[in-house]
Amino acid sequence: MQILEVVLYQTNGKRRTVRFATGALNVVTGISATGKSALLHIIEYCLGRDQPTIPAGVITDSVDWYAVLLQLPSTRAFVARPRLGAGAVSTTRAMLELGADLESLEVTALEVNTDTRAVREQLGKLVGIDEYRHQPPAGSLRHPLEAGLGQAALLCFQGQGEVANQNILFHRQNEEGVSQALKDTLPYFLGAVASDQAIRRLELANARRDLRRAEEDLANARRYAEAIDSQVQALLEEAYSSGLIDTREAPSRDEAIRLLRAAVDRPKNSSVHGDDLAGRRRELEGRRLPLRQELRDISDERAILWDQVGSEEGYEDAVESQISRLRSIELVPTSRKIPPAEDCPICGSTLVEPDATVRQLGNALDRLRTQLDGVRSARPRREAALRSLNDRADAARQQLRAIDAALADLAAGDRLAVSMSADAEEQAFRRGRIDALLTRLRPAGATVTDKELAVRQAQLLVDELADLVDPDAEREEIISRLNIIGSDMTRWANELQLEHAARSIRLDLNRLTVVADTEHGPVPLNRVGSAENWVGYHLVAHLALHRYFVKQSRPVPRFLMLDQPTQAYFPSEREQESGKFEAEDDLQAVRRLFLLMRDVVEELQPNFQVIVADHANLDEDWFQKAVDDNNFRGVKLIPDSWLLADDPDEETGDDGD
Repeated sequence: MQILEVVLYQTNGKRRTVRFATGALNVVTGISATGKSALLHIIEYCLGRDQPTIPAGVITDSVDWYAVLLQLPSTRAFVARPRLGAGAVSTTRAMLELGADLESLEVTALEVNTDTRAVREQLGKLVGIDEYRHQPPAGSLRHPLEAGLGQAALLCFQGQGEVANQNILFHRQNEEGVSQALKDTLPYFLGAVASDQAIRRLELANARRDLRRAEEDLANARRYAEAIDSQVQALLEEAYSSGLIDTREAPSRDEAIRLLRAAVDRPKNSSVHGDDLAGRRRELEGRRLPLRQELRDISDERAILWDQVGSEEGYEDAVESQISRLRSIELVPTSRKIPPAEDCPICGSTLVEPDATVRQLGNALDRLRTQLDGVRSARPRREAALRSLNDRADAARQQLRAIDAALADLAAGDRLAVSMSADAEEQAFRRGRIDALLTRLRPAGATVTDKELAVRQAQLLVDELADLVDPDAEREEIISRLNIIGSDMTRWANELQLEHAARSIRLDLNRLTVVADTEHGPVPLNRVGSAENWVGYHLVAHLALHRYFVKQSRPVPRFLMLDQPTQAYFPSEREQESGKFEAEDDLQAVRRLFLLMRDVVEELQPNFQVIVADHANLDEDWFQKAVDDNNFRGVKLIPDSWLLADDPDEETGDDGD
C-alpha cells in the first residue's frame, strides 16, 4: 500500500488534491501554519481511525470530506471519510471503492457505504495481513488481539511530537493499549510467528485439557483396578473359608481369577477342607490382630519422623541465622596477614577486649555449614522412609479389608445356613457371589490398558503441538530478525554520525525503544542526549524495519510518513521561513538525513515510499525532484479562496493543486 493522493472536498464542489509519487521520496516543504502536518492526521483518519486528530480550525471548518487514493498490490482503493458531526468526537462512517484504474471521485459521488471496521478489514486483506490472533498467556486479563491494518499502520507514521521524542519510538506508543498491541503483533509482522500460531496455541490448550482428562480417567481406572484387587483377595478368602479352594495365595490377578473360576466350577457338595470352617474363622481372626498391630506401629514411626522434621526445621533456622551473622567474616581478604588477636582484623587498631580471631570465626562458620549440610542430606532418606511406611500401611489396610470382608461373608453365610444344610448351602451361596463378581471384574485390566493408551496418544499430541509453539524457538526467531534489522541500524547510525553509533544499535521489543550497546553497558534511547540523536535513531529504526518488511514481503503498508524530522536543526524563525540553514554543520546533518531516506527508497524501488512534511528546502536537484509540486511556500493546504464567501472567481475541480 502506497499513497497516491490526499483529497479534501467542500460541498460546493471545490477539491484540493495533494499528489505523491509511489516508490519515491516525497517532500512537502513550506513555512509554519500551511497545513503540512495535517496531512499525516488526514491519512491516518482515512485509514480507519475513529477519533480524528486533524487540527481544529481552518481545515475542520472548511472541509466536508477527507479522502485518500491508495495503490495496493493488485488494485487501487479510494477511501473517503465525512467530517465529524456537531458535538461528536468520533465516527465510524466511511466510503470505500476499489478498482484497478480508479481515480479520485467527484464530491457529488461521495456517500457513506461502509464503516471503519470494514475498511480496515478489506484493506488489511489486500495488503496481505492473515488472520493472525495473539493469545495472551494463561491467566492474563487481556483479551486476544487480532492483527490488522490498525496495528500495521502504527509502523508507518511518525508525528511531529514523536520523531524527536526520546521516550517513545512508535506512533501513538504512549496511548493506552497501543504499546501492548505493538508488542503482541510485531513478532507477526516480522515473520517470527506463523499466522496460525494462535490457532496452534488454542489447539495446544485443548490438547493439554484432554490430556488432563485422560490422566484423570486413567487414575480412576487404576483406583478401580486396585479396588478389584481387594475384592479378588476377599473372594479368595471367602472361597478358601468355604472350602471351595485349597489356597488363599495367588501370585497375580489372573491366577486369582483362575482359582475363583475353578471354585465356581467345583461340583456341588464338594469341600476341600470338610468341616474346618470354624478353624478358618479363627485363622482369619489370628491374621487380623498382627495387621492391626502393624498399623499402630507404622503410625508411631510416622509420628517420630514428623517430630524429627519439626525439630530439624527449627534447628536449620537457627543454624542459618548463625551462618548469616558469621558470613561477613568472608569479607576479610584471605591473602592479608592475619593480625594478632588483640588487633582489629579490619582496621588494625588495638582492642581493649580481644575478639575471636578471623580463623576461629571462619572455622566456626565451616562447622555450622557442615552441620547444616548434614541436616539437609538426611532429608531425602527421611522422605524415602515416610514413603516406605505409607506403602506398608496401604498394603496392611488392603489385607485387613480383605479379611474383614471374608469374615463378614462367613457370618452372613452362617445366618443363611441356619435352616439349611450348612456346607452345601454355604458353598452355593459363595459360588453365586463369586460368579457375579467375576463377571464384573473381568474388564478391569483391559480398561486400564485402554486408558494408558489414551494417555500416551494425548501426550504425543501435546508434545507435537508444543514443539510448534515453543516459546524458546519463537524467541530465537525474533532475535534473529532483530539482529538483521540491528545491522542496518548500526550502519546507518554511523553514516548519520549519531552518538554511541560506533558499536551496536538494536531494537528492544520488550521496551519498544532503541538501545546502543556500549563498553559500559546498554544505553536506551531515553539516555541518549540531544534531539539530533533522537531524530536520527527514530529514522534509522523505522527505515531498517521497513527495509526488512519489503525484503521479506511482510504484510505492512509500503510507506513511511514523517512530520518535521529536521525540527532540531531549525533554531530560528528565519531559518524556518526560508528553509535554509545558517550553520554549515546543521545543513550537512539534514542533508545526511534526506540522503539516507533517498538511498533506502531507491534500493527498495518501487516497493517503498517515504513522505516527509518539513521546513527544509535544499537547493539540490534530487531534493527539488522530491518536492515537485508540493512546495507550500505561498500555497496552503486549504486555499485562501475556500475561506472567501461568494468569491466570483471560485472554480470547482482541483483548485489549489
